[in-house]
Amino acid sequence: MDKKEEAKKILRYYFRLIAENAGVRWDSDNDAEIDCAIDMLAESVK
Repeated sequence: MDKKEEAKKILRYYFRLIAENAGVRWDSDNDAEIDCAIDMLAESVK
């Protein structure tokens, strides 16, 4: 697994944990938004 995919995995885990503990429903759209944000950050630093 490359660094970008590892970052996605870690952030999805922690954001899901926070959402669920706050009583907020987390779904695949939220995962996709995390993935997109990581992709944009990675692209911006190239």
